[in-house]
Amino acid sequence: MKTIEVSDELYVLLNRVTKDNSTFNDTIMDLLKDNFYNEEFTDEEAKYYNECIKKIENGDFSGTYEINLEDIDEELEKLESKGII
Repeated sequence: MKTIEVSDELYVLLNRVTKDNSTFNDTIMDLLKDNFYNEEFTDEEAKYYNECIKKIENGDFSGTYEINLEDIDEELEKLESKGII
């Protein structure tokens, strides 16, 4: 077992998310596992995203939406309300 130093802020956050009968070690391990496993796409998702990237690289912007970055939050809400994202 090793000791690590954490900030007061992180200590408070770890206390909030650590379940009863769990240790900080358990919590950190769970968070790291979730991060590593959730970072990867399924083969089907990767194929779809790669196809989308190829289309855009070839100048085909069909199925994309133009948004104004100054209004990004509003635009994202619109897309969410339509079930697009």
